[in-house]
Amino acid sequence: MTKKKYTLVDGTESYILTADEGKTIYRISDNTDFGTEVYLGYRYIDLNNRVLEVPTDFEERDYE
Repeated sequence: MTKKKYTLVDGTESYILTADEGKTIYRISDNTDFGTEVYLGYRYIDLNNRVLEVPTDFEERDYE
């Protein structure tokens, strides 16, 4: 897996995780498969596009 820096809308820096060829990235806590790329940072909506009161913090340590 590789990571590349990018800038969030608010100006803070975060990373994009990209899976190695032939592999996908999944979240360790619940084995959710995210495909070949994950943008780390804060998320204010859930997977069903519902707005969250508190952002979810996506960090590299949460994925394999």
